Amino acid sequence: MQPSKTWLKLLSALGIFLIGCVSQPVSQPVPTPAWLYVQVPDSLLSLSDDFQACTPSGGGLALLSPLEPGTPQITLKWGEIQSSNSHAYEIGEEQLLFIVHPDNLIAQVRFEDIQKTYTGKLSSFNWQNLGGSNLPLTLTSYAPESEVTPLLLQILGISEADLPRELVLVPSPQAMRTFIANTPGGLGILPSRWVDDSVRVLPLEGLSEPQTFPVLALSTDEPQGHAYEWLSCLQNRLSELP
Repeated sequence: MQPSKTWLKLLSALGIFLIGCVSQPVSQPVPTPAWLYVQVPDSLLSLSDDFQACTPSGGGLALLSPLEPGTPQITLKWGEIQSSNSHAYEIGEEQLLFIVHPDNLIAQVRFEDIQKTYTGKLSSFNWQNLGGSNLPLTLTSYAPESEVTPLLLQILGISEADLPRELVLVPSPQAMRTFIANTPGGLGILPSRWVDDSVRVLPLEGLSEPQTFPVLALSTDEPQGHAYEWLSCLQNRLSELP
């Protein structure tokens, strides 16, 4: 027996009603990454891979230079701080080294001769005056505003006014490494994590002052959440580095 047209209409209406009662999937909003803004000086950009590796899942990391506007959540600094209204945490340390061109095979230099070099007290800027070969010496340093400069002055026990005019100023550790790698008679200074095979560390005799300085993290408020997680990870990674 064929169903009546009335019955078919009822079934059709019931089907529409049932479809309307089925829950439709609700689209979930994509979570917005929690961005962490960190101010980093050039001297610590050698740690960029560690910065990225420690970025928490679901978060983003923005590295700001000290010259960029804005208020970072965390400020990284290399070296001691005299006083600060911020929370300060030591998360590692870094060493400042004197470097030369790889072809400069001088075995070692007396520290007092390095002091004479950086105060312009050598009879001439030549590696012979430091016990090396007859090679013109090109002395380098960083700009006064670089945080590496006060560390160098502290090691040498001199003031900025003592530096000679015969000084090539470079803008960053990366530029310093490139300059010394291309200058056979160059004498430079470099944070240890920037050193690679393109330059050679110059051994010093009689250096009494420490060449190692702390890596500090400063923040206005006590780090919480992603900021705390990032700093803890970074501290663990830096403790494992040579």
